[in-house]
Amino acid sequence: MLLGLAVWQACVSAGVVINEIHYAPADKTVPEEFVELYNDGPAVDISGWYFSEGIAYTFPEGTVIGSGEYLVVAQSPPTLVGIYGPIDAVFGPFGGRLSNDGERVVLRNAQGFVEDEVDYGIGFPWPTLGATEGCSMELVSPDLDNDLGGSWRISDPGLAQGAGALIEAEQTWRYFKGCLLYTSPSPRDRTRSRMPSSA
Repeated sequence: MLLGLAVWQACVSAGVVINEIHYAPADKTVPEEFVELYNDGPAVDISGWYFSEGIAYTFPEGTVIGSGEYLVVAQSPPTLVGIYGPIDAVFGPFGGRLSNDGERVVLRNAQGFVEDEVDYGIGFPWPTLGATEGCSMELVSPDLDNDLGGSWRISDPGLAQGAGALIEAEQTWRYFKGCLLYTSPSPRDRTRSRMPSSA
């Protein structure tokens, strides 16, 4: 019976993932760090769920994340709302700070089982945030393994979720065969591309 309950719980909450991490604010004195969750499955009651590594926060009773919804845990909710405007579901403040050198962020359910975790790093294959001050990193798609650096991209937390995506949800890639067009290179290009003559 207990095993069946555990399996059922795991299936219900399988869609909740750590979807975005903002650990490198442009102004280090402003508490605008956050972790965003996304639910790709059915609605889940996450009352009592908590972050055990990276940050410290426990969700209060009655916290539900609906299907297809986002939820943000902020270092300072008033600061975050003041910078980015109204946010549908923002919780916090969380304890601690996210490391700028990479670390493990772990989300556990009320029973203590790991629901999701990200061990993010700095530099390839993780997005290099140092080149873009104030940006966060977000999952390219919630279906990807979020513990792999290649599954993430740089994001502007001030933009709406999904804005700027190459291919939005429910769209498909379409391949168009190119045409062969001849363009005459400039004299400068001809000079640069000239092979050395043999003696």
